Amino acid sequence: MQYYFIPGIAAAFLGRLYMASGNEKHLELAEKYLEFSLRCSEDQFTRPQVGKVGWGAAVLYRITGASTYLNLARKVAQYLVDYQHPQGYWQNIPPFTGLHHTIEVTSEFILHLESILTSIHV
Repeated sequence: MQYYFIPGIAAAFLGRLYMASGNEKHLELAEKYLEFSLRCSEDQFTRPQVGKVGWGAAVLYRITGASTYLNLARKVAQYLVDYQHPQGYWQNIPPFTGLHHTIEVTSEFILHLESILTSIHV
């Protein structure tokens, strides 16, 4: 599952670092991380860890305006919305389903969705 988490968080960090520094190498590396995510199977859209890929894609969309990143961010956001329990919370994949994990992952997904929405609706 971590294959889907690491490229997303790296792309988000490097994209934001590019925004702060203007260093093209940071942007190029961020894009390479998301290229990896784009080559992953559709299985990534069945795992909560993909939320960070949506965050990274949204940051790169904000920078580049590339529809590839917009589409990826939207797909991840839709997964997060579909994965939400009817009562409004999210849970991670077992065994991480206790109350403290539910609070943690719900907070995380709210932040991912907020980051995606604000980046793609600039």
